[in-house]
Amino acid sequence: MTFYFYTKHRKACKKITKALEENGHTCNTYTNLDEFYKSILKIKIYPDLLLIDYLTYDHSIFNIYRYMHEIGCSIPLLFYNSPFPKDADSRLKHWIMALNLYYGHIGSLDIDSLIPPLKTIAEIIETHGAKPHIPLARISKASGLSKDGKNTARHETLLAVYRKKLPASIFSVFEILFTNETRAVSIPELQLLLRKRGIYAKEGTIYSAISRLRTYLDEENSEIHILKVKNGYRLFTNAETTCTIV
Repeated sequence: MTFYFYTKHRKACKKITKALEENGHTCNTYTNLDEFYKSILKIKIYPDLLLIDYLTYDHSIFNIYRYMHEIGCSIPLLFYNSPFPKDADSRLKHWIMALNLYYGHIGSLDIDSLIPPLKTIAEIIETHGAKPHIPLARISKASGLSKDGKNTARHETLLAVYRKKLPASIFSVFEILFTNETRAVSIPELQLLLRKRGIYAKEGTIYSAISRLRTYLDEENSEIHILKVKNGYRLFTNAETTCTIV
């Protein structure tokens, strides 16, 4: 079977990939988010499972299952080091439950065939101390959402913070994406909205601004993610700790 890992720390899953490869499986590890997404969107033969480091996202603001659904990616996905299960057996049961919940509608999914390698991963995590210890308060924050689903005070505070942090040349793009955080914004729409602010930018200039912005947020380990979706770019900041695939 073929497994794709995404982690910012390659050594963190080295013992896992070694154990899988010793059992005849193929593992590819990515440390760059853009390269990871590009590889799974362009590849002709899909891997059997995507395994992602739980620490690469702030789960109070980003739900990767929802995002993958939005970009049309149906490859089964799990967090290999989720902190919730207490032991290897519980971790395996947790993964099986997640696969059934999010991918049970996929006729080609053979969960039984995934159980042996998943058991190997669970045992490696427990026996080699790879399990992260993350306070639950960090994972699931009280959002204090208003009636329309947005914490206005937090929204304004974050804007003020990034106004000071970001170069003026890319802050306007950030502000537009941030203000429209519940939907995707296309490049032509970004051009139009920038024009209303008196900023006349070519498509290439906007693409460059988005690239710089995403690099900045990634290097900062920000709680904000700007991701490419079908209809443009979308900024995720809302708490999305639960998701029902329809």
